[in-house]
Amino acid sequence: QTKPDLTNIGVNDIGYAEDEIATTFRIGLSSEYQGSSPEFSLISKQSDYAALVFKDQENPPNTKIQYVNAFFALGHYLAQRNNNPADTTPYMTFAKRAAEDMRDGSLDGLTIVGDGTDSKINSYTLSNPIIGPSPLNTDPALNIIKTYDPNKPNESNIGTIKGTQKAIREAYARSQNETLVPFMESLSKNDDLGLKAFKGFNFAEGYNSVEGGFTAPSFALHNFGAGNYKRAFGIEPVTLKKGETQQFRDINCVDSYYTENREEAAITPKTSDCMIGLNVDGPGPTKPYNTIEALVGKYTGSENCKLTISFTGRFSLTKAGQTVSAIINRDESDAIIRTEANPAVQSYLLNVASTNKDPVEFIQLKVVNQKVISAVAGTSTQKYPKILDNQKLSCTFQYGS
Repeated sequence: QTKPDLTNIGVNDIGYAEDEIATTFRIGLSSEYQGSSPEFSLISKQSDYAALVFKDQENPPNTKIQYVNAFFALGHYLAQRNNNPADTTPYMTFAKRAAEDMRDGSLDGLTIVGDGTDSKINSYTLSNPIIGPSPLNTDPALNIIKTYDPNKPNESNIGTIKGTQKAIREAYARSQNETLVPFMESLSKNDDLGLKAFKGFNFAEGYNSVEGGFTAPSFALHNFGAGNYKRAFGIEPVTLKKGETQQFRDINCVDSYYTENREEAAITPKTSDCMIGLNVDGPGPTKPYNTIEALVGKYTGSENCKLTISFTGRFSLTKAGQTVSAIINRDESDAIIRTEANPAVQSYLLNVASTNKDPVEFIQLKVVNQKVISAVAGTSTQKYPKILDNQKLSCTFQYGS
C-alpha cells in the first residue's frame, strides 16, 4: 500500500483540521485556542460556564470545558450505539465512519471524488454514512457570508450555504439532543444545573441563548455542524450599492468597470464571465475560501487516464505513461471562464497554467454543475485560452456507472 505524501501539510493545515472537527462535532477547543477564536466553541464565553457545576478536584481550571467535551463526545458515541445495538465496539465504529466522512472537511455523507465507498466510478458518496448524503452546493451565489444578527436569527439561513444544509444539520443535532439529554436524566447522581444548561442549547446552531453562533470566522472554516459547507465552484455574482463601482471581466477576460446607478429596489446582482489569479489560500479565519475545494479528488477517465486535484491547488493529468502537472499560484493565467451566457447555467473552463514553460503549458478542465466532465493538457500562446493550441493529453469523465 502506498504511503500518503505528507510533505505538503503545514502547521496551518493542522489548525484548520482541528477547527473543522471542533465546529462539526461541537467539541470545545483547548483553552489556549479559545482565546483567539472563541466562536469555535459550543460555549465560548467564560460566563456561559456558570450553570455547569461539575467539580474536578485535581484540575479545577479545565473542569468545565472537559465536562462539555466529555458529554458531547458521549453524545456521538451513544447515537452510534443506539442506532446499531449489535455493534460491540461503537466508539471505534463511530471514529472510523467519522474519519471517512471528514476527509472533505464536512460531516455530510460525502467525501472527495474517487474516495467513495459505494464502488462506483468517481464516487464521492459513502456506503455507510453517519448522516446524509447532504445536497451538493451548486450555486456560487450562495457562497456568501452573512454576519449573524441575534435580532434576526433566521436571516442567516437565507441565501447562503447554511440554508441549503438546514435539514441535515438539524437532523443530526436532534440525534445528539435525543441521546445526550435522556442519558443525563438517567444518571443516579444528576447534575441538575448542568442538565438545565444542556437543555438550553440550540444543538442545530451550536450556541445557547446567550451566545450568537453565525460568525464569519467559523463560516470560513466550513462548518456549523453536520452538512456540506464546501463552496460551490464558479464565479459569484456581486450586488452593488447605488453609486458603487466594481471591476468585471468578459468571456475573453478583458476587464471593464461598471457603476451602479439604479435605485436600491431595482438593483440585481451582476456577474463576471471570467475570474483570474485564483487562490487556494483558504479556508481560514482571515483568508478567502479555497477556489477549487469542490473539485478536489482523484478522477478516473477514458482509456484509464487519471486526474488528481489536491486541496493545495496541485493538478496532475496522466495518460499512457505521460504526466502533465500544474499548480494554482495566483498567476493571472490561472482562470475560470464562463462557457454559457446564462449565469444560471454553471458551466466553466478552469485553466491552470505553468507559466515558467515556453510556450506556457496548461491543464484545462471543463466543469459543468460542479462535476469535472473533461480535462486536456497542452500548450497555448494565449493568456486565457478556450482551446489549447497543442493538446498533449485528453480525458473525459463519467460518474456513477
